[in-house]
Amino acid sequence: MLTEDYPVLDLYMQQGHYDAVFDGYFAALGVHPRQTEKLRGYTSWYNYYSNINHNIIMHDLRAIAPCAGVNTFQVDDGYQTAVGDWLSVDSKKFPFGMRRVADAVHQRGLKAGLWLAPFAVQKNAYLAKKHPGWLVADKKGSPLMVGANWGGFYALDIYHKEARAYIKQVFQTVLHTWGFDMVKLDFLYAASVKPLYGKTRGQVAYDAMELLRECVGEDKLLLACGAPMLPSFGVADYMRIGADMALSWPPFCPAPPNAPGGCVYTQCGAQQRVSPGG
Repeated sequence: MLTEDYPVLDLYMQQGHYDAVFDGYFAALGVHPRQTEKLRGYTSWYNYYSNINHNIIMHDLRAIAPCAGVNTFQVDDGYQTAVGDWLSVDSKKFPFGMRRVADAVHQRGLKAGLWLAPFAVQKNAYLAKKHPGWLVADKKGSPLMVGANWGGFYALDIYHKEARAYIKQVFQTVLHTWGFDMVKLDFLYAASVKPLYGKTRGQVAYDAMELLRECVGEDKLLLACGAPMLPSFGVADYMRIGADMALSWPPFCPAPPNAPGGCVYTQCGAQQRVSPGG
């Protein structure tokens, strides 16, 4: 329940050329591009999804580094023991740790990027079991399931003092101890799946993005993914606005390996055939 006046709609109207209209819109918002350099490079996601390890990453790094125009090499999901347990690296897959990976990327003159979902905690993660009070709760006080990936996941409460401190510790480690230059931050909508503490979901989303910018700092790069768009403007350096894609065009829609039963991926794969010309 809102306790003070809140603008429901604040409309902007302009006519003109496409770019000019959007330039005017962002100027009215007071939003300016944070970066002019384009990121070009590699992500491990589309080739391997979460089935990565040190040897795979080093092999691909050696292959991509000589390519003209490449400036970024980003490791995606699969290095951690569980989503939410970001500082617990899978020692079987990455026995030398993540600092070794970032150093190897830097030795080839590229920016080192790393994926994480800073607000997501899968239900069987150590963090969920150890600190259930850090999680966004439902009306009964139990952790609220906010998504179906990884067998189901919860969201960290960004206003909880200890949860907030943990988020900051994760970024301090990833960016400064491990030495990564860019973070691809996914499932960011999780922080604002419900109103919290008298704030609307929109206000929570803005607070969440501001927290991430504070954690990342001004000298590192933030690529938002699965994020509310308007709160990301002027905060994220880059943003992915599309869904996952495949590297082929098969007659059935492919399902990522972490897609739960009954979701749009599996329904599409089981029922929908791509029509000719469609």
